[in-house]
Amino acid sequence: MSLPQSPHSVEEGGERKDVIIIPIDDSISDGDKSTWPTEARFGMPDDSNYREKLATLWLQKTGAYEEGMRYMLDRLPDGYALFDRPRGTDPTIVSLRPLT
Repeated sequence: MSLPQSPHSVEEGGERKDVIIIPIDDSISDGDKSTWPTEARFGMPDDSNYREKLATLWLQKTGAYEEGMRYMLDRLPDGYALFDRPRGTDPTIVSLRPLT
């Protein structure tokens, strides 16, 4: 794991929040873009909420987490992405909503 960078302001729902950005090591990834969906019905939503949750879990697991701090991965590892798709029961629902 790379060392965290100093806090950055990240916009979230119109608000700016200080977040420590965790850089991802380019040399470590088992992701594979060849497994990504290719159909037009799949979208790629904003993954910032997901990157924040992953960073928090990662730092808790490694013992580097500090209570009260907010963390976010600078990006997903190579070969990884977050996708959404229309629901079969209601195709108008397509994007992920941030979980709270």
